[in-house]
Amino acid sequence: MSIALKKPEFILFDYGNTIMWEPGFDYGRGERALFSHVVQGERAVTFEEFSRVHDEIFALTAKARDLDFEISESQMLKLKLDRLGLTLDVSFEEAEEILWDTCSEGECMPGLEGLVKCLHEQGICTAVVSNMGWSGENLRHRINRLLPGNHFEFILTSSDVGIRKPQPMIFEAALAMAGAAAQDVWFCGDNIRADLDGAHSAGIFPVLYESRDVPDPWSGNEGLTIAYDHLKITHWDEMTELIASL
Repeated sequence: MSIALKKPEFILFDYGNTIMWEPGFDYGRGERALFSHVVQGERAVTFEEFSRVHDEIFALTAKARDLDFEISESQMLKLKLDRLGLTLDVSFEEAEEILWDTCSEGECMPGLEGLVKCLHEQGICTAVVSNMGWSGENLRHRINRLLPGNHFEFILTSSDVGIRKPQPMIFEAALAMAGAAAQDVWFCGDNIRADLDGAHSAGIFPVLYESRDVPDPWSGNEGLTIAYDHLKITHWDEMTELIASL
């Protein structure tokens, strides 16, 4: 669709398969790395039991995610440890980072560095709003490691607030944190329901990012349509060129 675009004051980005992706993601590998930091209680617990209890908890919390509520990795880990009578020799924040980084160290999406540099030079503010069980603090660590000097003003995750996109409240919280009016903000993401429908419901202009280079196994966009004005991008170089032209 042909639409008239004006330069945004603020651009919000999703995380997964939008600014970064996680090649070779393997939760079992991360869980095994975390298990090396387990302090056994009165009864010795095997890794297999440790992993099985996680699967049980994750399956139960899926019901909350289906209703757009978030249960954090730290909450699930605490319940697992309490059920099994275990403790850790690291903090919960450290445990989460060990788990996540071992699952996949992550990698920036193609063209991201150039886009972030362009946006900063154009005076356009940026931030990240993501659905995830990992904490915003650990997401900040990851982003700073993979994209140093990124200029993101804040990181907001569903695990920190308990509400997932597409619920308007998380977008409204982001607008308040940005100090920007909805009509002056774009939201970029790969998921039609969570990112585009959610942004549109909050009055934010939605941008669908579907990378032509990186596979997206979690997009969940099959069979969904978009019935409102939006922009589609397949490489961040396209966005860089567009912003420079506005």
